[in-house]
Amino acid sequence: MPSLFNGAIRWLAILGVVCLVLAAALTIADIISRHTVGIAIVGVADLTQLAVMYAVFFGITYAFIERSHVAVTVVTDLLGPRVKRRVSAFWWGVGIPVLCFMVYAGWTQAAMQYRFGDLSQTIGIPMILYWVPVLVGLALSVPASLVAIRRDLAGEPDATESH
Repeated sequence: MPSLFNGAIRWLAILGVVCLVLAAALTIADIISRHTVGIAIVGVADLTQLAVMYAVFFGITYAFIERSHVAVTVVTDLLGPRVKRRVSAFWWGVGIPVLCFMVYAGWTQAAMQYRFGDLSQTIGIPMILYWVPVLVGLALSVPASLVAIRRDLAGEPDATESH
């Protein structure tokens, strides 16, 4: 199960990176188009925002599973490795209910925007498409946090430790 889950998370992270590359390429094309022929590409802001949503929320899930997220370690760096891993596992556990609440709150907002048929302002992308990566990324971050807890308690090094 963990290797299948890890593989799925890695593929979502790759999709997120592809979205980010496409957003950058579209932005560059828009800049070149404006400066060479004086015409802006319609919808660049909507498409870039959508691509960044996928990149961020799929990337966060990958960072969680790899335990390579940004962390403030001023205090925990003073602890021994075993205690540090237990403290880390504890905080992963504290984060799980927060993530669950965020999924619930996001689902509520996404459902409302879906019911109202909300669209992006420039080219009319259904706003629910902006919510998909948020909900998927946050929901998958819950089991990713459980994997991180397992890895911490098993003593596996994280991305910041030398292997």
